[in-house]
Order: sequence, then C-alpha cells, then structure tokens
Amino acid sequence: WYDAPSDGMVVSTALLYEPTITESTTFYIQDNDAGNFMAGLSDFESGASTNTTWAASNYSGASRQSTLVVTSAFTLNSVKVNSAAGITAVLNLTGPTNHSFSKSLAGSGWHTIPVGVTLQPGTYNIDFVGSGGGLIHQTDSGGGADNEYPGYFSFYGNSGGVGSDYYGFLFDIDFSVGTVCSRTPVYAIIDPLKDGCTVSPCMSKAAMITAATVVATEECEAIDGWTHYSASANPNDVVFSIQKGMNDFVAEVTITKDVGHSVTNGFDATYVMGRRWDVNVLSGVDYDFGSGALLDGNVAVRYYFDPQDSIDIENAADAYALATGGLREPFAWFKTKNGVDYSTALVNEVGINEAYELSSTSYGESNGAHYVQFDGIVGFSGGSGATGVGNASVLSVDLIEFEVNLVENEAVLIWSTASEINNEGFRLEKSYDGLNFEPITFVISGNDEGETYSFIDSAIKGGGKVYYRLVQVDIDGVETSLGIRSLTNGSTTDVYVSPNPFSQDATLYFNDLKADYTDVTIMNSTGVVVSVNRYQNSIQEVIVGEGLARGLYYVKVSTGVVIEVVKLLKL
Repeated sequence: WYDAPSDGMVVSTALLYEPTITESTTFYIQDNDAGNFMAGLSDFESGASTNTTWAASNYSGASRQSTLVVTSAFTLNSVKVNSAAGITAVLNLTGPTNHSFSKSLAGSGWHTIPVGVTLQPGTYNIDFVGSGGGLIHQTDSGGGADNEYPGYFSFYGNSGGVGSDYYGFLFDIDFSVGTVCSRTPVYAIIDPLKDGCTVSPCMSKAAMITAATVVATEECEAIDGWTHYSASANPNDVVFSIQKGMNDFVAEVTITKDVGHSVTNGFDATYVMGRRWDVNVLSGVDYDFGSGALLDGNVAVRYYFDPQDSIDIENAADAYALATGGLREPFAWFKTKNGVDYSTALVNEVGINEAYELSSTSYGESNGAHYVQFDGIVGFSGGSGATGVGNASVLSVDLIEFEVNLVENEAVLIWSTASEINNEGFRLEKSYDGLNFEPITFVISGNDEGETYSFIDSAIKGGGKVYYRLVQVDIDGVETSLGIRSLTNGSTTDVYVSPNPFSQDATLYFNDLKADYTDVTIMNSTGVVVSVNRYQNSIQEVIVGEGLARGLYYVKVSTGVVIEVVKLLKL
C-alpha cells in the first residue's frame, strides 16, 4: 500500500489495510515484488581478461554459449553488449520458449539490445550469430561478478574450451519481476450524510442559529483545534465553539433566546440582544473555579447569532433616541466578568454592571450561520450584544417614518421628516449580512419644515435578505443612524447539479440568477477550499468537477451572500 501513484511512502504491506482517515483519501496498491532491477556486470571488471578475436559468425556452438537458469518468471527487458566494430548480431534464447532478436550495432562500443519477453522457469542457452566484426567479451573474473538475482535467475558461461570463470557477452541485464502494471488506486471516501459510515465525530456537525433556549453539553473536538458544542437532543447542531489551546477542561454552554431586555429612565437607555450565552466549566485541571480564570493560556470563542438580533435593538434604541432627543451609542459586544453569569439584574439605564466590552472581534460564516469570534478570552462567564442611548442635544431631524418595500424585484425606500434643523442630508447604506454596510446614495436635505424622500434600489440580488441603514448627516459632519430596515427578495434561485454522482464532470445549473457576479466555491469534505471561480453577469450553467480526485465535495454558490450549498460526489 502506497500513499502516492508513484514513488511515495509504503504505508502498509498487509493484505488488509485499515487506516484511520479524517478526509477522503486515495491509496495505491501494487504487488510488493513488483519493480525493475539490474543484474550482471555493468562494465568489464578490473583485472579481468577480454577477447575480441572471434567473428560474429563463430559465436554459436556449445563452447560459445551462456546459460540462463530461470527459477521464477520474469520479464527480460534488455541486455548490453560491447562491439569492436559495426556488426549485425542476432541474440538467440533457446529453452522452454525460443526467442530471437536482431540488432544492428553501428560502430564500436556499448550497445543495448531490446528484448521485452517474459521468460518462464527453465534453462535457456544464449548465443549470438551474425556477420562482420566481433564482440568484446570477458574471459575470466577479475573480482567475482554478481550474475544472479536470488529467487528468479542465475546467469553463467559454459566452460567448454573457455574456462570456468567465463562471463560471456551480456552486461547490464535489465529485467522486471512481479506485477509490472501501474499502481491501482483505492478510494477511501468519507460521506458524513451516508448511513453506516464511521467518521470523525465532528464531520457531520454544522453551525446552526438556535430558535430557542438550549443547553449544549455535547463536546466534539475537530481536527482544526476547535471544540464544538451542541445539545444532546440535536447533536449535529453546533451553537457555540471554543478553541481551547493547551487548556484541559469540560464545559457546557447555555444559549438563551428571548425578546431581549431594556432599561430606560426617560433620558438614558440600555438595550440587550434577545440571544446571549453563558459558559459553565464543569471540570478541568486548567480552570480556577474560584476566580473563573483559565490557567494555561487564553482561548478563542465563536458565538453564532442572527444579525436581526442586533438590528432589533439598534432600531429600538434609534426610536428611543428620536423620542427623547438622546444620542444613540454604537452597538458593542460585551462579556460579564469571569465567573459572573449574565442576568437582567446587571442591566441598568446607563450600562451593564460587572461586564466589559469585547474589543478583539472578527466576523465569519459557517454553514450559512453568522458568527462573531472573540480572541484572547481569559475566563468564562456570560455575554451578548448591547447598545444604548445617552443624554444629548435635540437631534437635527425629527423622523416620522422609514420604510422599505419590495416592488417587482426592486427595493423602494421611503422616509419622512417632520422637521430638519442644520441637516446636510441623508446617506443610504446597504448590506447583505446586516453587519457590513456600504453607501449606495446620498440625498440632500429638502425642507427645514419636513419632507418625504424616496429611493429605488434595482440592484438587489435574488434569494436572500437585504438590509438598509438610513444615516442623517449634520452640516457640521455629525452623523446619526436613524434605523435599519430589511426585506427578503422573493425571487429565489434554484441551484442544482447534474449528473450527481458523476465520474468525469458535472453541470451546475442556475435558475433565474440576477447578479453582477457569481462566486462558485468547491470545498472538500473537511471544508478545505479546492477552487474558487467568479463569473461575471448572469449565468445559466457552469461545468464543475474537472480534475477533481474521487471523493465528496461541497459547492457553495454566492452572489455576495450564500445562495445555496449543494453536495457533489465524484466516483
């Protein structure tokens, strides 16, 4: 068993090979006796005698023959001879099967005579016949030539009139033994969706956004170092992940989903998301249960959330700020102090007690689920996202409404003001994930006494959610968010592959895809990206799978947001 189609490393010599694999893998099998070998002399031995007096026509006869005794079948590929001058020679093998090979040897020196026959067990006589010139042959041994290959053959010269150490005319005996065909591939395919497969315990798990409160007690450590947490009732739904590093502990994670929490006093306000986490360490040598601190380095965590969770509290804070004349504070992620579980009792109108803001954050996506990653975590407790409103001057704009509606696959945005003071205008921003917004237009202020504005966005992508944020800009440059609205484009996109499974290539079909570009990403069964291609404008179909090794793959189609992920199996 080899790990490569040529060269490579021998991973087993047993008839039954049972490796543990973490991804779809190809092995190669070959008869362990197979291979090409060389036997006999490569040149005249130092101190040996040579002779060139015989003409080619005199080579035949018992006194001029060499003997080849074959004990196991092998393929004789070629032999090498040395001529004193140009001759035409015929190599004869006489025995269980007879073979004859003619070769024109142009000039003096070494020449290779192709043979290419399989010799069965038995004794063969070898001689040359021909005309003109002569062959240089070794007439005795200078140091003892190795003219055998144990288990397959021995090669020696007859002694008639020449001597017992005669080694004849043949040098560099090139032969093959065993199976001479190329290595045969054996495909070990992991399909986490196939019943009966024994796979790495994390292979079948995927990140999910839970719609209800869950207690995740199932731990699964993946090969990338992340430990994923899921509830026993839904063991394949990952709701939280921790990269433990060198720390050794066992934990459970509670994800609470409710309507959220807010505290106001007529001026100030604090709003907490309706989804939050609490990590409770159950056991472990690298955790201080008194202080709640980790003892062997920091960890990273991933919290899976719905962007709508943050949008809801930002909209509520925006409405409160407009009503009270307060200033809405930016959204922020927070964590309670080590060992302190989150509770609504910690929240007041000016903030959250026993908590601090998480600043080392990055965002990502797994299985279509958004996550935020926090690095440098030194201990465990609870956390979530929050925003608030502080006491401030009266806003420049009194907003009456802000609406977004889908009309014939276009987004129609309408907002109205009752009054505008020192207002430069409004900036509209768009996002496909609710987190990263890009400006799409700026509308100049129309009337100090109030105005109704509208904007039509025709460049929206099918099959996903679109978020719009309205930002008011003062003439002195101060910006205030007036709210976020979203809509779902009802023009869905069907993505499918045919044929699937396939052996050569497959076609990826798109139904009514409207986008400036489409990204097609192919990942293997462990999530490693093997190819990414971007196609401009609308497309109907593309060819996928060419050049892929056999195995299970996933194809992700996105147009700024993930439209669909389909499974692909190459046989």
